[in-house]
Amino acid sequence: MSGPRPEDAPAPAWTTAREALDAPPGLPPALYLRLDGPDGARAPGRFPVALEAGETLSLDTWFNHFPLPWWRAHGAPGPLAFEAALEGPGTVVLHARAPGAAAVALARSEVEGGTVRLPVPAAAQGRLWAEIRAAGPLRLRAARWAVQAAPRPVRLSLGLVAHDREGPLAETLAEALRAAQARPEIARIWLVNQGAPFADPELRRLAADPRVSLIEQANLGGCGGFVRTMTEALATPGLTHHLLMDDDIRLDGRMLGRAVDHLALLREPRALGGAMLDLRAPTLVHEAGAAVGRFGVIRPAAQGADLATAEGLAPFAALQPVEFNGWWFFALPLDALRAAGLPPPLFLRGDDLDLSRRLTAAGAPTATPPGLSVWHEPFYAKATSWQHYYDLRNRLIHAALHDPGDPPRALDVLERLLTPALSHDYATAEWRLLALRHFLGGPRALFARPPQEIHAEVAALAPGLRPQPLDAAPEGLPVIAQPPGPVSAAAHARGFALATLALAAPRREPFALVHEKAALPGATLARAHVRSDPAGTWFRLHAPRRRVALSLLARSLWASLRYRLRLRRALADWREGAEAARAPEAWARLFESPR
Repeated sequence: MSGPRPEDAPAPAWTTAREALDAPPGLPPALYLRLDGPDGARAPGRFPVALEAGETLSLDTWFNHFPLPWWRAHGAPGPLAFEAALEGPGTVVLHARAPGAAAVALARSEVEGGTVRLPVPAAAQGRLWAEIRAAGPLRLRAARWAVQAAPRPVRLSLGLVAHDREGPLAETLAEALRAAQARPEIARIWLVNQGAPFADPELRRLAADPRVSLIEQANLGGCGGFVRTMTEALATPGLTHHLLMDDDIRLDGRMLGRAVDHLALLREPRALGGAMLDLRAPTLVHEAGAAVGRFGVIRPAAQGADLATAEGLAPFAALQPVEFNGWWFFALPLDALRAAGLPPPLFLRGDDLDLSRRLTAAGAPTATPPGLSVWHEPFYAKATSWQHYYDLRNRLIHAALHDPGDPPRALDVLERLLTPALSHDYATAEWRLLALRHFLGGPRALFARPPQEIHAEVAALAPGLRPQPLDAAPEGLPVIAQPPGPVSAAAHARGFALATLALAAPRREPFALVHEKAALPGATLARAHVRSDPAGTWFRLHAPRRRVALSLLARSLWASLRYRLRLRRALADWREGAEAARAPEAWARLFESPR
């Protein structure tokens, strides 16, 4: 018998991998399109973009370039091309820039209008972009990057968690609903409110949309809110993916359509992350995915890169190492979530990392494509406080669950305790001591208490030991900036010793303005100082208190010794107890907690 041969099968249609985007009002135009001509640069406006003779429209931008290294690692195999729908005469040129190399022209086409397709050569390397040069009046109606591959079906739900940030939430929800109108693949939105009932009439109107399911529940932290949306998605037939978003992001709703396009064309199952751009400096990268180091330390990709410049885009000519993406924009395949299971109830800080590790083990590692992003308040702009409790506690839990063969050593823990204790950040030392105590107490004791009760204890801790907030730093103080590299263990030890000795004669007048990551005991030496983030968004006065510091020093030494003695037992307790706490029935009981 004979039948059709594989080579006789029709080729797949061209499918959108990435649609070209114009800049909406209020978002940085330099990240979308750039228009230059004989009289200099001008704003290109919205589609259709009109060009005069001699002008050039460039797609060499964050949102409109094509990240070929990322696509070859994660996207569907098949021929790639750039397509543009034009009216009028001009030239379309396809460019590439490999890492460390000059830009090269890969292909060009002279056009009089219509749709042009420029194939991407198989030998192309690095970032791709197109330029359109007008020979006369010309209009670009639309453009896209396309792949000749069949997309997988995608049916996406969204999960939003709210806690008393109604203004940004209303904007994000409005963008999401507009995206759902344009993209029928977006099937459902779950909005979990863990704060006060909504007061904003516009937000109440948006939340009443039939595509939105509003759930009011007790404050279970970001972890509990997002897990609630996951459980709802898992219970809904027909959904393939679920996308988590923070309530305080700035969202270009077309990112949801871009996420759908990428999910449909992934080569293998992946959790898809979006980069975080700095809401205060909106062309800067805060985190474009991240690698994960020892002790669960996050190493952000391309942090600080200015995406409005060629230098800022240069890192994306190569594939960035990514193991993790935060839940400000994170889409996960539901089949992988079923296999991985839910994270334990960590309240906040570290829940996203835990789930990323579980999804990777279930066959869906994280991938963060360049050009998929949201804006978010940067972490440096938030003066740290009780979050130190969750940072340390949950990193210890993470090590117990995922790296039990290489947990933090007692000296690692001691450094985490002594650094704030000997640099006048006494409340942070108290939060970390409580975190260590709760970790060593094990999961049964911790998870037997309602998360709201634990959070209330943490938030109320050490009110008399917190630094004094300031509106600004006193004028004339010298600045101590963040050290350029990591501080060695020997340097830490010398700093601890010198800071302890300096407590014999503390100085209570501020001697310097110290950036937060430079506020080490060896730099402050029992001297009052004003602490700030590098951008100067907050200021706090830290003053030495000899008795408090010596008490914390003694308690930190005892706590680190206790950690060393009890670590093996704690690791075993957490591996067993966390499994019970992350079971669906355990989460269901938490969801029933009174508001």
